[in-house]
Amino acid sequence: MPKRKSNDPFGFGDFGFGSFDIGLGSNSKSVRSKPSSDSDIFGFDFGFGDFGPKKIAKSYTFADNKVRGKTAEGMTALNHTLQGHEVTKIHKGGDFIIKDRHGNTTIVEVKTGKAKLSEAQRRKKARLGNRRYKVERYY
Repeated sequence: MPKRKSNDPFGFGDFGFGSFDIGLGSNSKSVRSKPSSDSDIFGFDFGFGDFGPKKIAKSYTFADNKVRGKTAEGMTALNHTLQGHEVTKIHKGGDFIIKDRHGNTTIVEVKTGKAKLSEAQRRKKARLGNRRYKVERYY
């Protein structure tokens, strides 16, 4: 196997294209792909807007918060199940309906960090009261 001239393990060059020919016949030109910058992906501007470091960092933060929220919901469900409560996942107005051994039902909303209740969640909490609508926080 011939030795490669660069550290590129696959021998693709900048983005896998290296240089390529444009045109036909004697008027063809060899064109090199441009190096990437912060405002475009892999040296090509696809017209989707800015994907700079701040945008990428924000998307990682969002993904991290989403995973943290799902983990907290799983911990809440496990905790109440181990206490002998019946746990039902709901999709509107809260995360879970918890029925204890005495038959009392409570709606539980799980929040992580400094997350706030949405307007609909605040209205539901005001309507049901603090005993029937609980907010469990994980930090």
